[in-house]
Amino acid sequence: MKYSLVLLVMVSLFACKNRKSTASSQSVKQAIPKDVIIHESYNLPKDNADFEITSAQISGDLLTLIVTYSGGCKEHVFSAHATRMYMKSMPPQLGLMIEHVDNDDTCRSLVTDTLVFNLVPVRYPGNDKDYTVIIRLPNVEEGIPYKY
Repeated sequence: MKYSLVLLVMVSLFACKNRKSTASSQSVKQAIPKDVIIHESYNLPKDNADFEITSAQISGDLLTLIVTYSGGCKEHVFSAHATRMYMKSMPPQLGLMIEHVDNDDTCRSLVTDTLVFNLVPVRYPGNDKDYTVIIRLPNVEEGIPYKY
């Protein structure tokens, strides 16, 4: 009976990769800046996987997000999307949509990744310098000023 219990615990612990190695290996891959993809119109896919933005900051033209999600056995892919529909305010505001593809990862480790996105594509048309756009992110209460 004891051996069965020990075996069961060991199998459940090693069924998925451990959280530390998964998070660090994916963070390295995700830290390479990706451009925000601009669309005429865009809706997130209905099967967009859950995630939480735990930290967001802009430095220069780069938006850095710390995200957490459930997984750990397969590679997850994130991308940022926007349209040219700026909110009429001063300064203008633009919502970014973050797409998360989990590749049917059914593991339940809590994974933390660093995502970096190049914001140059979201600059307000006709204002290439000395301007500010407020970036709005899903489930983040405050907008983040992007000054360029």
